[in-house]
Amino acid sequence: MYYVNAIYYFNNTMEVAMLLLGLNSFITNVIGLVIKKRAILLA
Repeated sequence: MYYVNAIYYFNNTMEVAMLLLGLNSFITNVIGLVIKKRAILLA
């Protein structure tokens, strides 16, 4: 029982980590786009 719980917990942790990584890259892309747009407006 404990073994199954450990695997389940590990899978959940991996899913959360992947979600955070995806969110992080998404936010980075959005910030990059905003900076590019501002640079174009300022130029």
